[in-house]
Amino acid sequence: MKFMVYNIAYGTGAPKNRLDQIFGSYRYLHTGRKHLEKIIDCIAELEPDVTGLLEVDNGSLRTGYLNQGELIGHALHQTVYGAVKYAPGSISRKIPILRRQSNIFLTAGKKQPCAFHYLQDGMKRLALEIEVGGIRFFLLHLALGKTVRQKQLKTLSEILGRLDSPYLIGGDFNAFSGTSELEQFMEQLGLRSANRSNRPTFPAWKPVRQLDYILYSMGIEPVRFTVGTQQASDHLPLMLEFRKNQ
Repeated sequence: MKFMVYNIAYGTGAPKNRLDQIFGSYRYLHTGRKHLEKIIDCIAELEPDVTGLLEVDNGSLRTGYLNQGELIGHALHQTVYGAVKYAPGSISRKIPILRRQSNIFLTAGKKQPCAFHYLQDGMKRLALEIEVGGIRFFLLHLALGKTVRQKQLKTLSEILGRLDSPYLIGGDFNAFSGTSELEQFMEQLGLRSANRSNRPTFPAWKPVRQLDYILYSMGIEPVRFTVGTQQASDHLPLMLEFRKNQ
């Protein structure tokens, strides 16, 4: 199977450099469809069985009320699973653009059950879960603050510790201090990173930080891992090809 993870930055595209990112910040208030076409082409080219997309706008003023997840799913003929990444009842849910910011999974085939875990701390709290082929997939976008991230990982470890089947976790971990931030979490659960050489994933134009991860549990055998070079976001896409151990 193939698992792809991509922070698509609400379809705002890939800045050419830091200056372009600063002066192009208007894209976060209004963005069209051209960058989404690049993202769709990227997914179609890599042909993942499960795709996890972060920073997806599900229909705000920024996109002209276009639901990016539905557009991508329709173009690829895939089923969409998703939710707003802020906790129900939170202040963020009341702010027009923020309340449309979501994370989604895409898969082929009929819709399957999907779980929405909201972590106790931080603004971005959603840990999305689906099961495909007897394997659990989790998608999350952790907080910007290190202390809050550690609290979120602790809550997540409690959820994952109850599982009795193989699983993968993908997402933007915002690990600005490096993989060392995740060592205790990974050791506690017996997880490994698909990115063994710690290749950077951000910013796309000149990657220097590894913010995006795919972690996997016992029962998952990695076959091939790649960090893509597609310039459709300020992050680079990740792809893990793997098999389930018998």
